[in-house]
Amino acid sequence: MLISSFLTLVFSAHALAGTSMKPGSWKIQTKMSTDGKAQVDPMAAMGEALKKMPAAQRKMVEEAMNKAMKEQGQSGLKMDKDGVTVCYTKDMLDSDLGLKKQYETQKCNISNYIKSDSSISLSFLCPDGAKGDLKMTITDPTHFNGITKMVSAKGVASEIITTAQFVSEKCQ
Repeated sequence: MLISSFLTLVFSAHALAGTSMKPGSWKIQTKMSTDGKAQVDPMAAMGEALKKMPAAQRKMVEEAMNKAMKEQGQSGLKMDKDGVTVCYTKDMLDSDLGLKKQYETQKCNISNYIKSDSSISLSFLCPDGAKGDLKMTITDPTHFNGITKMVSAKGVASEIITTAQFVSEKCQ
C-alpha cells in the first residue's frame, strides 16, 4: 500500500508536462491527510524504511520501484527523508508521462482532463468506487504545487498536497 501511494504521488507530479518547467532533477515533497487529520508522508516514510533495510533488501525495493517507474516512462528516482528526487527530461515534460497509464493500470476512468503549460486537472473514478480530483499548477519554471482530493471505496476522504522544486539540470 505504501509503495502504491508513493507511486501515485510521483506519477501525479510527473503529469505536469509542458515547456514551462525546466528539465532536470526535481525534489518533490508531499503532505497527506485523512479525514482532516495529518498522516505520515508516504515518501518520507518510504525513505526512512529504506534506510533501515539491509542493503540487499533495500536494493531489491529500489529496483522494483525504479522498474515500475520505467514502465510508466519515468526515471531517476532518489529518496531521502526530505522527499523524493526525480528526473524530468524535456521529452518527459512534453508528454503525459504516465498519468493516464497509471490510472488505466488501476482500471480507473479519467474525466475532465485538462492540460496546459501551466496546469493539469482531472477527475478519476476507479472500479472499487474510489474517486477523486487532482489539480496541479506550475507556479514558475522551477516550482509546482498540487492537491489531490479523493474518497476511498469505504468513504474515507484523503487529501495530498504536493510541492516541488527544481534542483539541478543534471539528473542523478
